[in-house]
Amino acid sequence: DYRNTNNQDNDTDATLLQELSLQTTCQILLDTALNHSTHTLEDASLLKHAVTASKKAGMDKKHCTLWERQITTLERTMADDMIQSDTQIALSDCGLQSILTALQHADANKAPLSLQAGLSHAQVEAALTEFYASLYAPPLPLYETWKDPVLRKYARSKVAHNVAQAYTTIYNAISSPDIGAYTDLSFLGHEPEQVKALLSL
Repeated sequence: DYRNTNNQDNDTDATLLQELSLQTTCQILLDTALNHSTHTLEDASLLKHAVTASKKAGMDKKHCTLWERQITTLERTMADDMIQSDTQIALSDCGLQSILTALQHADANKAPLSLQAGLSHAQVEAALTEFYASLYAPPLPLYETWKDPVLRKYARSKVAHNVAQAYTTIYNAISSPDIGAYTDLSFLGHEPEQVKALLSL
């Protein structure tokens, strides 16, 4: 009986050591992957699948949950970086970037916006005409190659929101009689809420 008990204890110790060794190895590998400077969303997706497989194979759930959270944070950080870049591209493609940049460099205390560089009536009207035309098929990224549907929906919505917010900023500045001082605002074809609706927000 003593021998059986001793063998069982040894088996338990061996199993525990094996589990600890596996967890330590996984933690080292995951830490190395997470701290690598050249991540892609594909890499993060592969890591997430690996953790899921480890969980199914019997890996401690507490460790797996921690790793999943770390990977999710990594995915969101990478997605936000791409969203910021894609927003700039979308603003350029739809015609708003030039006006937004001019507004950011304008000095409303020096002169009305309509008299400042890049913000003449003709320039603003041309940019907004281009933007309104783009609303029939907004040049927004679809992120079709992203495997995570939740992240894909988040990115699409965020870029659309950023474009709508840029339009709101432009609309409010241009339509203000004190700041914009445009004598004719007939080129303002849509209110901000209408643009949000057209962008499916």
